Amino acid sequence: MNLVLLGIMLIAAGIVLCIIGMLALMLRAAKGFGKVSGGGLVLIGPFPIVFGTSTKIVRIMILISIVLVAIFLILSLMFVLWW
Repeated sequence: MNLVLLGIMLIAAGIVLCIIGMLALMLRAAKGFGKVSGGGLVLIGPFPIVFGTSTKIVRIMILISIVLVAIFLILSLMFVLWW
């Protein structure tokens, strides 16, 4: 498969997932269920910047950042050893 096509498909899948998430959030808010909380994660190289509206969200973002950094390091080592 062409890598450009694969990249475009991944971007399209990400956009579709974002739209589905926003629609699900709007439907829950319209029905009056629960409260809205959010958080984010910015990775600059291997350094994560984590923020959130509650400690639960921040803990989840920290866990995700650890997993992403581990994946990044594993893939980097695989690339160096392959090259």
